[in-house]
Amino acid sequence: MRAWLICLGLAGGFFPINSPVCAQNLTPATAAAAVPLARYLLAPLPELELPAGLEVHFAPQEDLEQLLVRAIDGARQEILVNHYLITSPALLAALGRAVEQKKVVLVLLDAAPAVRDYQGFTELRRRQVPFVPVRRASGRWNNNKYLIIDRARVLVGTADLTPRIALNDEEIMAFEEPSVVIAFYNHFVRSALGAEPAPAP
Repeated sequence: MRAWLICLGLAGGFFPINSPVCAQNLTPATAAAAVPLARYLLAPLPELELPAGLEVHFAPQEDLEQLLVRAIDGARQEILVNHYLITSPALLAALGRAVEQKKVVLVLLDAAPAVRDYQGFTELRRRQVPFVPVRRASGRWNNNKYLIIDRARVLVGTADLTPRIALNDEEIMAFEEPSVVIAFYNHFVRSALGAEPAPAP
């Protein structure tokens, strides 16, 4: 294992010994105080019980694609999706099943994701999944990444809805705390009402 060394910045926090922060503050005393990074960062803390209504999931240790598929399939009435893009066949199929089962589905996606030959809108249309390609007046991306299930559960994290969701280092947190769910629901409503719908490519 490579022995990374760290120093303590003057304003607090640990930094690699070769970082600008350390270089600016390096003195014989601070150099002598440099310690192996492993001593501080490579010893896991004891796990604590998560609060009720909170789940934390990590890929690739867990299959986050299937986690989201199960959430969509398990919805009783409504699935709201606010994401940058969607290309995962499994998630597209799950949303299609939800429509077939007469569940309420609405998907907000960026109108022009930076993906070559993007077929997400075509696949959603083929499955009759209602969607809004969002174009912001400011030109900023719709880079949100969350689902709301039955206005009772939110799944939010780093993962895009692509087949690589199961391969990358990603995380998803699931909340059932009503105040958190309401905050995300209200954000979804504002996002939908404040968007400039654009024709799908």
